Amino acid sequence: MAEERKAEYKNAVRSRQLIKNAYVALLNEKDVNKITVTDIIGRAGISRGTFYAHYADVRDLYARLEQDAIRTILTVIEETGIFNFYENPLPTLESNLRILERNKEYYRLLLTSCVGCSFVQKLSDDFATRFVPLFMERFSNINAEVFRSYISFASSGVRGMIFRWLDGTLKLSAPQCAQLMADMLLGAKPSELKND
Repeated sequence: MAEERKAEYKNAVRSRQLIKNAYVALLNEKDVNKITVTDIIGRAGISRGTFYAHYADVRDLYARLEQDAIRTILTVIEETGIFNFYENPLPTLESNLRILERNKEYYRLLLTSCVGCSFVQKLSDDFATRFVPLFMERFSNINAEVFRSYISFASSGVRGMIFRWLDGTLKLSAPQCAQLMADMLLGAKPSELKND
């Protein structure tokens, strides 16, 4: 019984990976709004039933891929510790860039597609929801709106640099890119927090 479940789990993981790979390949070829389930199953070599066993439709597929990417990025920040990230973002940025580098094409397409702006906005919103209250507790002198504005500014800048790095126009290694972003993030801190 346990062996059957293990095999079933492996098949589900394999099917989701085939679907994801097919979707990413299709993002290279078609507008995101024109990708159909038929396109995906044809590229993945799976049945329609297999697709629908995992996703309701193409939008659901994108939404889940987006959620997984956001969860991955925020988990790295949580594991590093948000205050450690704020004081020294380099280790967290390096960890996240290593993740992006392993799935470079996927993240490049996620960030550059027309829905990429919603991804960055959701990431920024999730970051603010999780971490602004912690900062408000620790730094009583900071205005929440100033801090939210900093998050918006920083996330847009990081997105732009990561986009340039992923598409090859920023010709730096992952550690060099992380260092440059860390330096910029530290320089952009609101003045209320620079001495804390």
